[in-house]
Amino acid sequence: MSKAKNLDEIRQRLSEMDERTHRAEKDVQEMVQFLQRFQEMDANIKALEAYYHASWMEDVDTLYAQEDSDEHFYSASQDAIWNATQDMYVEKIKLLKAMMNSI
Repeated sequence: MSKAKNLDEIRQRLSEMDERTHRAEKDVQEMVQFLQRFQEMDANIKALEAYYHASWMEDVDTLYAQEDSDEHFYSASQDAIWNATQDMYVEKIKLLKAMMNSI
């Protein structure tokens, strides 16, 4: 293989690696943002779970026991909070598996 051809291949590889390096730097920033957002997501789910297991049923029963109540809350439906928290649990497991497989 000639020296010129070898240099062309090296330049091509380094050019590709430049692109990958720039993308990796952007990916790191996206990961930092995601981790911050994940903490917000987790706090939200924990608050929902705490409410659901503490006083949700009592609150819903009290609200709908009022004869003149025509109020409707999405979170008062039988499965809204439960489904949201379970869906997040499933997605966290998928994320954890993906992270473990990438290390």
